[in-house]
Amino acid sequence: MDINKIKKSGKIGLADALVEIEKNPFDRKNLSLLTQAYKSKNGNILGITGPPGVGKSSLIKNLIKYYRNKKKTIAVIAVDPSSKKTKGALLGDRIRLETDPNDKGLFIRSMAARDKLGGLASITLSSAFLFNALFDLTIINTHNDVINSIKIGNYSKEQNIPIILVSSKEEKNIENLAMKIEEQQKSNLNFRNKRKEIRSIFWLEESIKEQFGAAGIKKLKKIKIDKKSPFLQFLEIVK
Repeated sequence: MDINKIKKSGKIGLADALVEIEKNPFDRKNLSLLTQAYKSKNGNILGITGPPGVGKSSLIKNLIKYYRNKKKTIAVIAVDPSSKKTKGALLGDRIRLETDPNDKGLFIRSMAARDKLGGLASITLSSAFLFNALFDLTIINTHNDVINSIKIGNYSKEQNIPIILVSSKEEKNIENLAMKIEEQQKSNLNFRNKRKEIRSIFWLEESIKEQFGAAGIKKLKKIKIDKKSPFLQFLEIVK
């Protein structure tokens, strides 16, 4: 697969690529695609977190409306708790986030958190890297805890994180929130590559843990991680 071909083929090509990644996440051609995405000019990633029923989907809907009015392309990853029976996503967020299917600037993907209730499985991170190379903004909607969100976002625990009061129902302060998000993105522009590097290393760590458990963690500690692109390095580690 090639990142430029996916760009030209639109939603169908992207959906096919995601299916391939989900079926064979550690296949060499899929890892090569992630490496291409990693090296591409990237957009921004925004995490939305909170307990069920708090209004995450409604907030995302309003943010989509705001950014699409500004002609920004948006991808949304809705991470649902895995069904114990089918091991698949419950699809609740996808249903609530239904929008115009003909909107070529918007792509929504629902996926399972697998055994990581509220966490980011390596497959979710893989999709995020791909989306980040194709869209201006990638929104990840998950039960992921705040500490992990800070870790992935390259924030320190001591950093003063702004608080914006919003009402999705009344569409109140959505623009103020979006402006603050954009302000943060611009102020952290110099750290974009660093954040991307942190996410990629996190992907490698999570993938090793998922595949090999405690034994994988021990092995990972002995490996010098290739910070330029750890995706294909996965194949070297598992030999």
